[in-house]
Order: sequence, then structure tokens, then C-alpha cells
Amino acid sequence: MTFPNSAPQREVTPEESKSSARTFWLILLAFPTLVGAILAFFAFQGREVRTYGQAVLAAAQQQHFDPSASYSSDCTEYLNKPVPQGVQECKVQAVNGQAEVVIKTERGQQYRVTNPK
Repeated sequence: MTFPNSAPQREVTPEESKSSARTFWLILLAFPTLVGAILAFFAFQGREVRTYGQAVLAAAQQQHFDPSASYSSDCTEYLNKPVPQGVQECKVQAVNGQAEVVIKTERGQQYRVTNPK
């Protein structure tokens, strides 16, 4: 098998080399930055949900939530503030004689906020 004569290889100019190196480093730095930004967003959202749960628990205790009750009620009954973005459900319920706030998020996470004993 014979190969046809190919055109001579051209050389990469210094400008092309610099451009390729710059693109490589840009991609290399952009990826961890993007991952860090996503992680920071999720961490902030989790903190916001827990802070909201603590505020609901404090409001429920100030309004004399009956911990012996066998029902659960919506968080908005105790705190006149909208739930944080990404929260599907927020309930105040009695567990072992104490009030507990259970928050479920769209990502499938569940947060339980209780008073420390």
C-alpha cells in the first residue's frame, strides 16, 4: 500500500502557541471556579433553610405550640414570612413532647430543627 505525497507540515506560530496555552489555562481555572460556585450556592441555601427552621421553631414556642398534640401544622401559621426558595414542605410537629420543624427541599433533602436539650 502506498500513500500519496502529503503537503509538508506547517509549523505552529508563537501566536498560535500562546493562544492555545491561554485557552488551556482558562479552561483549567474555570472548571474548579464553577464547581466552587455551585458548592457555595448549595451551602448557602442549606444555611438559609436551617435559619428559617430555627425562626419558625422560636415563633412556635412563643405562640405556645402544644408539644403533646398529635398533629402537625404548616410553618407559615407561626412565622408570617414566605418559605425560602427550593422548599417543598415545612411542618411543625410534636416529637417526644417537644416541637420540631421538618423542612423538605426540592433536592430531596430533609432538615429537622429541634431545641437542644
